[in-house]
Amino acid sequence: MASAKRDNTETKSTENAYDLSDIGDNCAPMNRSDIPTLDDLRAFEAVARLGSVRAAADALALTHGAVSQQIKSLEGFLGRPLFIRKARGLELTNTAQAYLPTVDAAFKLLAEGTQNVRG
Repeated sequence: MASAKRDNTETKSTENAYDLSDIGDNCAPMNRSDIPTLDDLRAFEAVARLGSVRAAADALALTHGAVSQQIKSLEGFLGRPLFIRKARGLELTNTAQAYLPTVDAAFKLLAEGTQNVRG
């Protein structure tokens, strides 16, 4: 009986496995150190969209300090500043303006993929 149960489990496992043979070179293994953390990217997107760390912190249910640290972390990861700090808020650097559409597209892709999985 245990053998039959094991065989059934193996069949289910095989049936649910993904066939990745058609993906080809477009799905090369990615090193996690090649991309920043999702939290840092969320903070960047929120600050860029809302124009202030305080507003982003409120929207993300985080502290001002947490969002500031995430922005500093992302800037350190990228090796470039993303915002020009001014007395009345923040201004996106050219780097941030160029990076934001990529981050937005990535979040939209994640949302779409998640929605497809959820049905």
